[in-house]
Amino acid sequence: MRRKPYENRKQKGEMKEMKEVYKKSRLKVVVAFAVVLVFILPGSAVFANVSDTIVSISPDSQDVEKGTSFTVDVFIEPGEPVTAAQFFHLYFDETLIQADSVTEGDLFSGHGTWFDAGIIDNVNGEIKDVFGLITDGTNVTDL
Repeated sequence: MRRKPYENRKQKGEMKEMKEVYKKSRLKVVVAFAVVLVFILPGSAVFANVSDTIVSISPDSQDVEKGTSFTVDVFIEPGEPVTAAQFFHLYFDETLIQADSVTEGDLFSGHGTWFDAGIIDNVNGEIKDVFGLITDGTNVTDL
């Protein structure tokens, strides 16, 4: 059965609109990560100078199709020696994406660590209580 030309134009417009929504939601996730992932506990047991701490996201943006998996990496370069890092809440649009997992990165590589991947709540669009802790009495300054 052949479709009417206006149906194809309508579908094309809907696809373009969906792609724009995905781009906007990705930006919201990246901004949320950058905002909430800056609580750093230095080795001296006082809060690190947050202005000297660098948090970056990779990739800056990416196009993903519905139903496909993608990865967002968060990098932390502490402003001073630290023994732990955590974030309390990361919010995302649960109608557009679903979080599958949180994994430990390289910030504390080479040290004994305790990592907790936190709680993923895809119903409310939230990841919370993620942290990493050095257990061998050392600290790190950057990657």
